[in-house]
Amino acid sequence: MIRDINGDAKVYAGQPEPMRKKKVSSAAAGLAVLATLPWLMFSLVTCLFGFVYGEFAPMVWALVVCCLGLSILLSGLYFISKRVAHLVLGVFCLVGCSSGVLFGLFVDGEYMQEHGRLQHGAKYHNVQPAEPAPAHADAVVLSFSVGSAIDTMHAVGFKKSDDTYCAAPILDGTEADSEVQYWAVGVNCCLERGDFECDDAKQPNAHGGIVLSEDHEDMEHFKEAVRQVEEAHGLAAPKGALFLRWVVDPNKIGNALWSSGVTAIALGAFFLLAGLDCSRLHPESLPKVGPQVTTRLGWLSELVTED
Repeated sequence: MIRDINGDAKVYAGQPEPMRKKKVSSAAAGLAVLATLPWLMFSLVTCLFGFVYGEFAPMVWALVVCCLGLSILLSGLYFISKRVAHLVLGVFCLVGCSSGVLFGLFVDGEYMQEHGRLQHGAKYHNVQPAEPAPAHADAVVLSFSVGSAIDTMHAVGFKKSDDTYCAAPILDGTEADSEVQYWAVGVNCCLERGDFECDDAKQPNAHGGIVLSEDHEDMEHFKEAVRQVEEAHGLAAPKGALFLRWVVDPNKIGNALWSSGVTAIALGAFFLLAGLDCSRLHPESLPKVGPQVTTRLGWLSELVTED
């Protein structure tokens, strides 16, 4: 530190202290924008896909296009202002929006689609196992009549790679033929023959479950397990037979999916924010002395404080 020729102005490396403080404040504010705006864009897009996409997909994609357009517009300001900070901000926003789309689609496919299906799908109660499955083709949740149970003696496990795909008929003893309309299924929860412990199969108060959609990722393997039951025990699965996860409370599964989706979104936003190292954006983290305000902020502060 030195004093000017009049002896009353503090000077750091040739810059009066008020000017240096102004530059430090400007750098911190600029860096805050560089970090916050892309993070907000990521969080917004992720939430749109996580909470809205299932019912308002066109609106979500329209908003995504708007976010992408804003990112491109911010980048385009570089050609007018010649400030690299505008280009960097636009690129960061573009990355934030794009990663938000990818992460949001993951959360939607992994958690929220199934949660929405359980919330809004058809539910049937007191179903007789002998009733034709096509009559409940739109079912998402089924509960069976008293006396219905999983026939574990006729269960089969189909081994594929490192996984075992399990299937067992759902019966109540009143069936007039060998056709089985409804099947309980699961993965890695049975032996090759005569055993089935998937989900709540061992719970005596379980009388139904969640119907798997036809496009379930393991559906072909479950059908192969059913074919092995047919060969081993002489039972038959008619066209349109339904496959279920045997559970006590389907609502509990739906709530767990919702919680997992919300947690995934929150963690994604948190880790992105942490990755931006926002602690370095606080003015107190700036160096007290020295000719450059970039000592601890790195190259980004050079961008936001350039002339």
